[in-house]
Amino acid sequence: MKKNDHSLKSLIREFSKRPAYRERLNQAKIRVFWDEEMGPTFNREVKQIYVKKRVLYLSVHSSVVRQELHMSREVILKRMNELLEEDYLKEVVVR
Repeated sequence: MKKNDHSLKSLIREFSKRPAYRERLNQAKIRVFWDEEMGPTFNREVKQIYVKKRVLYLSVHSSVVRQELHMSREVILKRMNELLEEDYLKEVVVR
């Protein structure tokens, strides 16, 4: 039997560097982070979250929540990029 010198962590890291998988992995991380960290009010009012061309789009029901998220765009952008451990997102758009 051949000895395996690669750890599972290093194999996953190499696999996730592939562009197609990295994109999906980042989108999944963003969605999980949003659901866990932003609280029930934001989760209830945000009807759609998606990433397109490195821009995070948030569709919001409430005008009050929309305004609050709009004012917090830079903080959201910074926290998301910290989570992803790279400058992946360029902008946050609140609709």
